[in-house]
Amino acid sequence: MKTVVLINATNKNTEADKNCLIPNQYLPLYNSTVLREIVLRFKNNSKVDNILCVINKEDYELYKESIEDVGLLNPIIGDCDSFSSIVRGFRALEEFDVENVIVHSALRVFSGDEVITGIIERLEFCDAVVSAVQEKVNLKRSESGYIVEDSINSEYLWQVQTPQGYKFKVIMDLIKRYGEEDDFQDIVSLCEHASVPVNIIPGVKSNVKILTQDDYKLAFSLFGMNARPLSCGIVKIGSGIEIYNFDKNDKNDCISLFGLQMLSDLQVKKKNSNIIKKDLGFCAVVSAVFGALGETVLGCTELADKKSDLVKNIPLLCFRHVVHFLYKKRGQIGNLDINIICNGLNIIEYRETIKKEIALILNVSVDKISLKIENNSKCCDDLIVQVACCINLPK
Repeated sequence: MKTVVLINATNKNTEADKNCLIPNQYLPLYNSTVLREIVLRFKNNSKVDNILCVINKEDYELYKESIEDVGLLNPIIGDCDSFSSIVRGFRALEEFDVENVIVHSALRVFSGDEVITGIIERLEFCDAVVSAVQEKVNLKRSESGYIVEDSINSEYLWQVQTPQGYKFKVIMDLIKRYGEEDDFQDIVSLCEHASVPVNIIPGVKSNVKILTQDDYKLAFSLFGMNARPLSCGIVKIGSGIEIYNFDKNDKNDCISLFGLQMLSDLQVKKKNSNIIKKDLGFCAVVSAVFGALGETVLGCTELADKKSDLVKNIPLLCFRHVVHFLYKKRGQIGNLDINIICNGLNIIEYRETIKKEIALILNVSVDKISLKIENNSKCCDDLIVQVACCINLPK
């Protein structure tokens, strides 16, 4: 193998979508995931011979679901920090005949084929090369944080990205020489320490690192413009229903409806400190999605019993299971038709809020969600949530 891509997927950050506990690299991008799209981008480059991912031990199932059918080298378990994880990746490649290693972050989706190819070609005559974008911004320096002390010339400033390319033997010699005795931030700083010249190749500004919710939204938007269409989309339909009787249940019960929390006296609150026993809305969505995917689903109460650490956030748990199975099947939600039937429960004012909440956590546009709210005295003290879900699946 001449050129191997080493992807660091040990990130534990879940800030890109606070509605779930999934690390950012495993979040869905339409009918794919962040990590899967990165892997496929390298896999489809003719100059790349193989790919090795470094992952967290606890994320193995997420990794399998995301990459199961692609065909890579077996992943290795990383360390507590990024540099140590990359070093483990280099050590794991010693058993192979590797000439070039392309190091990449599992949080950068839009590296660009021309950048990948450019780095590999540049390694024909240098030992290290990084992709970077020039920062032409107005920078000021302030040690106190209150007073501007002077200006910084940004003409010579570059923001380093991944992918980065290295001669395998050169970096392995540095790792063996310096080990991990120094606090190196990355392989670039290791090269700097050893006076190994590092070349720069222009990167692309759209190659954002997905760390926050805003980053994820931007990535989702950019990916949507170039998303591969589903081949001969197979349409599957599923339905779910949840019924709650306020009169028959404990008056101190606290349930929620798509994040809106309420007590048995029909009082609706946006926030409540009580432990939520059940979110009727998300439970109905889970049933509908799982039904469309042909999967068996436990009730949300049973899920909470099995995951006691998440019992205080049943909506989060439901969403996690929905997301897992959706991208495992490479499915896209085509439409959610939701009907809420109640008596004396004034939730119409929250209609748009509910739609936006569902759209956000399921990564679909608001126009794919139909929400009808019917106040019906015949349902007595019942709150009924009916959901029909249409999912497009690749053939």
